[in-house]
Amino acid sequence: MSTWPQMWSPFPNLTELMQNISPYTNWFSPTVEYNFAGNRAVEADVVSNVASYGRQLGALTKAVLEVSKDSKGPAVKRLRELAAQIESRKKDHATGLEDELQRKLDELKKSDPEALRRLIAHYE
Repeated sequence: MSTWPQMWSPFPNLTELMQNISPYTNWFSPTVEYNFAGNRAVEADVVSNVASYGRQLGALTKAVLEVSKDSKGPAVKRLRELAAQIESRKKDHATGLEDELQRKLDELKKSDPEALRRLIAHYE
């Protein structure tokens, strides 16, 4: 069935270019929509307040690798490789954060040296 604008439009296929406008907008924080298998409220609460999916997978990965220390199977080998790649990426991001912080501290030193001294004193 055609919608009212489709019936009167000189461009009947133009509606194929329309997009759904959701009333939910989150302009400042990206969100990911998951297809929850169980109770959506419980799963959202767990991910928000207990452990993210990454932390849950990290705990499982460590447990599996701990139990399979001597295993040389292909699945364990692949899991070790994935864990190493993930740790490498985490270190890359940590280094990026350190570099960014260094730049910000340099800016603070130029604009407000006294504020920098107070900040450093706070951490000593």
